[in-house]
Amino acid sequence: MRTPQGISAARVKAFTPENVAKFFDIYEPLLTKVNHNPHRVYNVDETGITTVQHKYRTVIGMKGKKQVASLTSSERGNLIRIVTCMNAAGTYVPPLFVKPSADDPALLILDGHFSHTKNIDVVDKARENHVDVICLPPHLTHKMQPLDVGFMGPFKTYYANEIETWLASNPGHESSLIC
Repeated sequence: MRTPQGISAARVKAFTPENVAKFFDIYEPLLTKVNHNPHRVYNVDETGITTVQHKYRTVIGMKGKKQVASLTSSERGNLIRIVTCMNAAGTYVPPLFVKPSADDPALLILDGHFSHTKNIDVVDKARENHVDVICLPPHLTHKMQPLDVGFMGPFKTYYANEIETWLASNPGHESSLIC
């Protein structure tokens, strides 16, 4: 048995061979520019997590029992934004300190959020400092954003598991989890 994952109509319509090919038509020459060096290809992504977990471990319940519950830290938590940047070789970058040069340029892959694409000052500054910026196509990050699939998803799962473990080990102390 599998639980289906919700996906918007815009994402379904956008994930076409043509849209993916357009991205790679731009990406491949830039990859050549950095000599296909995985240490020079960076990816940035952000996500939000709350102090209340949204994923729960699977449990075995009594036959005929209609509800199975799991303790949470509170009903509503605070939203925390996390920004991650790493290169294709797996090196994590302290908040966006990348040191490229004309002889050793870098490629930065972002999602297509308007704060990235409409901030011409950032794009110009990146170009001046030998960083090419490429944005993933709109509505395709669920399939093409490496950090969503390889880092943020597992991070959120482990985070929720740690909250559950802490709650089970510290009964009556739910409020101390809230940031």
